[in-house]
Amino acid sequence: MFPRVYAVGPLQLLLNQSHNDPMKSIGYNLWIEETEYLCWLNSKAPNSVLYVNFGSVASMTPQQLVEFGWGLANSKHHFLWIIRPDLVFGESAMLPPEFGIETKERGLIASWCSQEEVLNHPQLEDS
Repeated sequence: MFPRVYAVGPLQLLLNQSHNDPMKSIGYNLWIEETEYLCWLNSKAPNSVLYVNFGSVASMTPQQLVEFGWGLANSKHHFLWIIRPDLVFGESAMLPPEFGIETKERGLIASWCSQEEVLNHPQLEDS
């Protein structure tokens, strides 16, 4: 009735199966990972952090970035927001200074992270 379908992925799960693989150091990310987010996450209570990442392909306008940022600020939750360098069409990602003041104690913005580490972190809110 239907043609055979062969699902491929997620490939990163294969990395968890080989413990002594010399290729593991290469990783599978398109961007350089920052690491300070782990210390920041560890300082938060379990199930208390929202994780926002638009991935490696999506793009948005500067207005969409600011609107989304204010949505996070108004949520009053702790958040880890990944804003890669090319997320905003043709411009660098700029949020207003008021955003930084409002979210200083609750938010961390990084340019890239290990999504697998973040998603497995106990501080991330269950959704």
